[in-house]
Amino acid sequence: MELGVFSTLMVGLFLGIKHSLEPDHVIAVSTIANKSKSLFRSLLDGILNLFWKDESNGL
Repeated sequence: MELGVFSTLMVGLFLGIKHSLEPDHVIAVSTIANKSKSLFRSLLDGILNLFWKDESNGL
């Protein structure tokens, strides 16, 4: 049973990494990062964007 759970998690991790490296996501992350000069503010904006997507921000 543990091998099945581990395999499922590894496949999910692989697919998630592959998905996050797609060009549209790279552009979205770079857009969020370039909006602010502060690393903390960019991280906060990225985390908030995970939970609350505002249609006005263009992402």
